[in-house]
Amino acid sequence: MVRAVPLLWFPVPLLWFAALPLPAVTYHQQVARILADHCQTCHRAGEATPMPLTSYSEVRPWAKAIKEAVAEPAHAALARRSRHRTFPQ
Repeated sequence: MVRAVPLLWFPVPLLWFAALPLPAVTYHQQVARILADHCQTCHRAGEATPMPLTSYSEVRPWAKAIKEAVAEPAHAALARRSRHRTFPQ
């Protein structure tokens, strides 16, 4: 005989997991690492980009523009750079 499983059995663990608080995002713990890995090769003093992104005081004024740039399918600077690059076929 097959026994019916109550419908509330499965969602309860999911509800518990969804109720956990998310850790706070901080510049030094999360954002600085992302910028160092993906942005600071070009966005630093002495490079061709219009603004350095190496400290919180340099990044904060550009937060809205950064949000819009990373939401695009391809960053405009990367698209320009790829036009000048040749790839083996």
